[in-house]
Amino acid sequence: MKKILVTSLLAILCFTAPAQVNGIILSDSANLCVVKVWGNHYERGFAYGYLCAAHIKSIYEGYYMQYYGDYLDLAHDVVAGGQYLSIDSVYFEEARGVMAGMDSADIVVDSMDYIDLIVGNCLLDLMNALNKEGSTGMGCSSLMSWGSATLGMDLNGHSAITRHLDWQNDPELVTNQVIVAHIPSEIDEQPWVMIGFAGQISALSGVNHHIGVFQHMLSDFSGSPVIGTLYEPIWFSLRKALEKNDYNNDGAYNTKDVHDVLAVNTNGYADGYIICTLAPSTAGNSTLIAEVAEIAPVAPFLTFRDRNFADSIVGDNLYAANYEIKRNSHYHFCQRYNAVIAGLKYGDSIGIDENWDIMGTCSVSANPLGNIQMMQYVPEEDLLRLSVQKHGKGAFMNAPDSWSVSGLLSHPASLVAEPASLTLSLWPSPATEVIRVCMPLKKPGDLTLNLRDITGKLLLTKQHHADKAGIVTFSFPLSGLNTGIYLMQVISREGNACGKFIINK
Repeated sequence: MKKILVTSLLAILCFTAPAQVNGIILSDSANLCVVKVWGNHYERGFAYGYLCAAHIKSIYEGYYMQYYGDYLDLAHDVVAGGQYLSIDSVYFEEARGVMAGMDSADIVVDSMDYIDLIVGNCLLDLMNALNKEGSTGMGCSSLMSWGSATLGMDLNGHSAITRHLDWQNDPELVTNQVIVAHIPSEIDEQPWVMIGFAGQISALSGVNHHIGVFQHMLSDFSGSPVIGTLYEPIWFSLRKALEKNDYNNDGAYNTKDVHDVLAVNTNGYADGYIICTLAPSTAGNSTLIAEVAEIAPVAPFLTFRDRNFADSIVGDNLYAANYEIKRNSHYHFCQRYNAVIAGLKYGDSIGIDENWDIMGTCSVSANPLGNIQMMQYVPEEDLLRLSVQKHGKGAFMNAPDSWSVSGLLSHPASLVAEPASLTLSLWPSPATEVIRVCMPLKKPGDLTLNLRDITGKLLLTKQHHADKAGIVTFSFPLSGLNTGIYLMQVISREGNACGKFIINK
């Protein structure tokens, strides 16, 4: 009887484990976790939830629940009922995947479901639509330079944008920052990178192979959203602009992809936002290279400006902070705006470092510790740089890390060449000397097992022959390996699978 019970339990463990985690952690330290996920929306959500489960739980319970407070149940009902916000169904499917991934990682948040995850991604829209008092404290500013502004420097005419993300100096925001590189399997989507906070499946800041898009708050408009209007959440609009493969089907990738995503929303958005978009210097005229949108829930709903607008920013440069410039012909130049005008001087001789340094010197908000992220995107140089708030210093005071955008967005074919068809269970986790592998096979055959570290680097390979069909179990030795997180890849004629486990010695 005991043998039957053990066998039955083993079968349950094997068949209920996740078939595959389509993702890897590239790094996780100093307040920033960098992950790569691939597959369809659900698979990417599952991998994201599995790999970042603890971060998502921490920021949801420690920040979003506290910020929404008594409004949380109402916000949940608003999103679930589709009363005020228009959200594409694929994002709900991805949110379900995130929650399933968190559950598989044994991180359970009793107070949270997939609707709550969406609620967190609609923070800005819901706070204004629900007329909640207070502010997120977001500042933000961006400087875009290209063409004549960057000639003679290392950019040699190419375009660059440096962007500050200023928010509340909240420990949950600071310690749960993420970069998520998405590699979609859908044929109408393209790879893109989200730079934000754990649990975001939308784009507060993001880039793809062609453009970068960044959201600021528009702080000086007056008016409220119209009840009964279905508003698209701003971060989901920006994700759509980044992820859809040539959103407007014009055969080009430039600022117009973002422009047209926003323009569909003829009644504006549920709050006031400023959106900065940068494309390569080869995109065409200046409007197609760099554009700023000033949008609001009251007329004029959508206002766009480029370098040709007389805003006192000289040359091939475009700057935005948090106030109306072209909208209502307001020309609201704040202290940071005037400081950047002075810092630009003649608006030329701007290289990668100069673009960064002007922002770090002239465009920092009044609260240095509120400077959570400072980033730079240089599309033609394939460069993404990011510094974060850490060690008690604002992001602008810390040296940035750098990534190749194409490297972030390359498909990890070495890990998974085809969608998995195998179910894989690994135990115990944490392990010490051996890890047990359990999987069902339809036919006997040879298996290849690849052990990798969390970055995907191959550490060990072992061959195993399964001499019978059914549930196969065997051991993989772990001698010589240090404490850490590891990936196990299993390859067979029936398919492949990849699972994660922990070694703790």
